[in-house]
Amino acid sequence: MRNNYWSIGAFADWLRGTPSLKMGTSQQWSVWTKAAKAKHPIRFWLAEEGLSMLQNFVMSPVDAIYNVK
Repeated sequence: MRNNYWSIGAFADWLRGTPSLKMGTSQQWSVWTKAAKAKHPIRFWLAEEGLSMLQNFVMSPVDAIYNVK
C-alpha cells in the first residue's frame, strides 16, 4: 500500500478548507478530523479520499514498472 502524500500538503489544506495538524496525539487528530468533516464534508472527502485515488491512478504506471523490476 502506498503512502498518500498528496493528502498532506498545502494544496490539500486549501482544498479541505482547514489546515491539518502538524503533530498531535491520537485524540487531537480525532477531534480535528471530526471538526474538519463537520465544517466542509465534501471538501474533506475530496482532500482525503479524492486526492488519494487520484495519486493512485496517476502513479499506477510507475508502480507497474517498479513491480516488474
